Amino acid sequence: MKANKKSLFLLLTAFLLCLLPLSACSEAGAQKSSETDSSSQRTVYMEIPIKPLTLGDLVQNYYAISYGKILEKSEFVETPDTILRLLPPEDAEKHKRYQKVTMQVERGIQYCEDGETITYWEIGGLSQDGTYYQPEGFDKSQPGESVLVFRNQVGSTFPIQLQVDGSGNVTVPGILLIEEASGGDTSHLHIPPDKTMPLEEYLEKIETLVEKYAQ
Repeated sequence: MKANKKSLFLLLTAFLLCLLPLSACSEAGAQKSSETDSSSQRTVYMEIPIKPLTLGDLVQNYYAISYGKILEKSEFVETPDTILRLLPPEDAEKHKRYQKVTMQVERGIQYCEDGETITYWEIGGLSQDGTYYQPEGFDKSQPGESVLVFRNQVGSTFPIQLQVDGSGNVTVPGILLIEEASGGDTSHLHIPPDKTMPLEEYLEKIETLVEKYAQ
């Protein structure tokens, strides 16, 4: 299932198309920002459209899938390397909205190995000027937490990150139980209710689906 150059180009293009409105969303968010600290800090709410995707969509279209422990996150937001390479500096600066996350992989499901240390980009976070960028509808993990993440070709994560509770279970959104790939149109699908299940059971479900699509 390795992506060829053409599919990589398409993914990069799609990623940038999603990012282009980001600065505009940020400006709109600034108009309804809340002063969380009267002296310096404010929160900018980022309204970013999220297309509903099934588990099948993620397995087919997200480059890497891993479960692991968050070791650290960058203190301030940065611009992802891919954007720096593809956009002029003045445009890339507008996308300085991501934290770099370092994860110790405990279970490498697709395109990563158990025990490997990886880095990826998580949208949102604090800037050096005291502005906190809050993406609405995106999960944010913290160092010390163990999460399941889906990463695309440019290293950013799917909005939903599944965390394990004290009993070793995860609560999976109904749409992420569907193995059928929707191609971006879920209107014809019956979406089951959310389900709390053992992490191991859900990881095995994903691994089985990865093997199916690899055939």
